[in-house]
Amino acid sequence: MRVLLSMILLASATPAGAQVFKCITGGVTTYSEVPCGDKTRVVELNVHQPSRRDRLEAQRRAQADRRGVAEIDREHAQLEMERRVERSQRAAAEARHESKCSGYQARAKAADHERELYVTQRYRDDADRRKKEYEAQHFSECFSK
Repeated sequence: MRVLLSMILLASATPAGAQVFKCITGGVTTYSEVPCGDKTRVVELNVHQPSRRDRLEAQRRAQADRRGVAEIDREHAQLEMERRVERSQRAAAEARHESKCSGYQARAKAADHERELYVTQRYRDDADRRKKEYEAQHFSECFSK
């Protein structure tokens, strides 16, 4: 049974040197594996068979190309990692800056609130001075570039 199946498969397989037919129908040229009319012509295919030396040279070039691609991929991955680190550092610096600026605003607001709580003028003036210092720090460090 296996032998019969193998024989059928071998018989149905197209040989490597199959014929190619050139057909011209209505001024249009087509190529086909099967004859396509009465004006069919068999086309001889000249398939180049590279020498062993040519194949080895092509394999050597392909291997060199693969190494080159691998090197480029490594460089690309390294650059991408550096960009991620840079973005992360920039985001952390921005977060620290934002935190510092909101801290100045919170301290100025707290000093203003303290001013309202004090009865003695000296303490009220001291709270005013701190509020102005925090506002000045906020302005100079958060709005200057």
